[in-house]
Amino acid sequence: MTEIRFSDRDEHSEDFVKALKEGDPEKLKEIPKSDLHNHAPLGLRYADFNSHHEGLVPPPPDYMQGIEAMADYLEEIVPFMQERNDLEYMLRGCVQTAFDDGVTVLEASFDCTFLRFYDKNEDYFAFIEDLQDEFAPELELRPDLGVARILSPQEWEKYVPPCLESGVFQGIDLYDQESVNDLDLYRQYYDRARSRDLKIKAHVGEFCSPEQIEETIEALEPEAIQHGIRAVDSENTLKMIEERDITLNICPTSNVRLGAVERLEDHPLPDLYDRDIAVTVNTDDLLIFDSTASGEYLKLFRHGLLSAEELDHIRRIGLAE
Repeated sequence: MTEIRFSDRDEHSEDFVKALKEGDPEKLKEIPKSDLHNHAPLGLRYADFNSHHEGLVPPPPDYMQGIEAMADYLEEIVPFMQERNDLEYMLRGCVQTAFDDGVTVLEASFDCTFLRFYDKNEDYFAFIEDLQDEFAPELELRPDLGVARILSPQEWEKYVPPCLESGVFQGIDLYDQESVNDLDLYRQYYDRARSRDLKIKAHVGEFCSPEQIEETIEALEPEAIQHGIRAVDSENTLKMIEERDITLNICPTSNVRLGAVERLEDHPLPDLYDRDIAVTVNTDDLLIFDSTASGEYLKLFRHGLLSAEELDHIRRIGLAE
């Protein structure tokens, strides 16, 4: 990561700080920002998705206890994701929503199993490339290859290699239930991804122990961790993240609504920031958590977790990743 000092400013810093202090969400949308932790099919607004299906999509719960509860809700919306055109509507809606919010760098995960929606693998890859072209140059879409922990070894081998070989993806991201943790399986594919110069990312440390964060770092050597907030529970884990210059791509509203943090006021983001760990602010699943990148910054400021100047620093860290 290019070093971004707190004292540095860019041409948008003054406007960003002013917009936060004035509580102006529309002005915040005009200011460049990143979203580096975004699950592409769930990155559009619920209202748009529901309207697309004529008001039949059940709304997400306000609060859920853990990833398993979120998975229960996802099962309720699976019937609305059965066709290729439904998937492509959601994927395009994700990028459009980020674009409308002033996101200029979007690292969004496109799940490897979405290949099943296409007769030819090339059609999936071409769709992603078309999205990149459609929103460039104002928005730089960096597709991550998303892979769920719960996939069987046979599914990893079926879906991951053709995606890696496509040349479309710029990163790889492991997600789903942290309790499923077959690092020996993941490592072999991560080594292939690294050989192709993909950015190495993994979800870990939203609910699990700091020890599992450390095991993941040792096995997969990530450049960025999605969430990672439980690192605050271990000085050793914090030192490992600092020494290896790992960025934590954090999603505060998601953490609260899934029960990883009781209240936004209790979020460990300020503690991580104070340790000079590179942190970014992101959306996770906007369809479920109903908070854009601009909305996340505004919430953090309104709840007094960080100053406007500190949040601008975090904004610039994300753009430099």
